[in-house]
Amino acid sequence: MPLSQRACVAHWRLTPLLASRPAQACVVTGAEPPWHILDVNERWCELTGFTRDQVIGNTCRMLQGPATCSQVRPSP
Repeated sequence: MPLSQRACVAHWRLTPLLASRPAQACVVTGAEPPWHILDVNERWCELTGFTRDQVIGNTCRMLQGPATCSQVRPSP
């Protein structure tokens, strides 16, 4: 999925934030639905078990599973 120009600019601006917060899990998403993941830092990968390559372009819905509380999950 190619990134829009707006997403590329946002990613360029937020990349230093990811590097400056090594102890915090950080995820950068697009500003508009469906909020595709643009980048994550190493701590986020450690906590979730996913690699950067696995998550870039996906949405955070990939973190939902059958055990996710249906009251906090949006309707399909």
